[in-house]
Amino acid sequence: MLESNVIKLAKARLEALKVLAADHIEFQDVFSLYSEIKGLVDLRYMNPTHLSDDAINELILIDNLASLTMRNVNPAAIKVRTEQGARLDEYMTMNERELIDLIFKHGGRFNNQDAISVAIHRGLLDDVLSERLAYEQVAKREVEASMSVLHD
Repeated sequence: MLESNVIKLAKARLEALKVLAADHIEFQDVFSLYSEIKGLVDLRYMNPTHLSDDAINELILIDNLASLTMRNVNPAAIKVRTEQGARLDEYMTMNERELIDLIFKHGGRFNNQDAISVAIHRGLLDDVLSERLAYEQVAKREVEASMSVLHD
């Protein structure tokens, strides 16, 4: 019960963060909401956590998506200088098809929350169970990119 409430609250705060960030609300307000999310997702570090593995993975996704959203708001203010931050940077610059291949063909959907988070953030993925939809999205974007190159 508590586990599901923490996840629901963190997801609701993440959606609010995305709206605030998109509307270019004052940075301090956005950062305050980001801090609330960090407090919720950091519950996974408590010992013992009393959280299921699924809940921990969900909190990792929410944490990564919040960090990626904040990077779009003010990259200089939120710079993750960790191994995780380096992986997020690597996945952000990775070719879309390579990223989806990493998730689905190389087993990332089972153990790579960072790659999944970036794919969700980039709009390539809604659900790790929807492999076909992810590849359709990539193919659609590739066609759009090739069309824009032809028109330029």
